[in-house]
Amino acid sequence: MNDEIFGKKDGEKKQTKKPLCIRCGSPMGQLSACHLKCLNCGAELTCSDKGNFW
Repeated sequence: MNDEIFGKKDGEKKQTKKPLCIRCGSPMGQLSACHLKCLNCGAELTCSDKGNFW
């Protein structure tokens, strides 16, 4: 997983973790609670993959 820091109001920062695509290494977009899709190459992780990759 990759740690990314996003700026918030008044200089506050929040640290979030986003799983990386197993195919191309780009951050994955979340479609639902356990369904992720890479916006770069289209690879998908589903509920059955949870625990193995994120």
